[in-house]
Amino acid sequence: MGKVLWHTMLSLDGYIAGPEDDMGWVVGVDGGPGQTADEVVRSIGALLVGRRTQDVEDHLKPGFYGEAADDANVVILGANIARQALEAGLLDEIIVHIAPVLVGDGVRLFQSAGGAPIKLQAISSHMEGETTVLRYAVRQTPQERP
Repeated sequence: MGKVLWHTMLSLDGYIAGPEDDMGWVVGVDGGPGQTADEVVRSIGALLVGRRTQDVEDHLKPGFYGEAADDANVVILGANIARQALEAGLLDEIIVHIAPVLVGDGVRLFQSAGGAPIKLQAISSHMEGETTVLRYAVRQTPQERP
């Protein structure tokens, strides 16, 4: 059975999108040869996408979404849907490409008012182009949280 992965780009100050879901800050960021993104794309069996993310992706790349495949990974795109999956104990890994950009405002990577900290275990970290790629396993179920 595949894993549930959250794969995203993050500004150095913690935003995955700017005000009004603007992703223009990503343009021009050198992601290098893209080994991690290629690996994730090859592993996708299904995408779980929040409505706002789908609206942005459909605008940028019409027809971006394809069909699901058996026993492959489910990749989550979108902060709200990722938070819901994390809080439900469904998320296995978080993969973040940190870009050398300060956005200043917008959609945070993770926000949970009054929520308890969630423990992660580092799997890997490396550079790809200008980005630092961090990969973490989610090691706490909702029941294990304080």
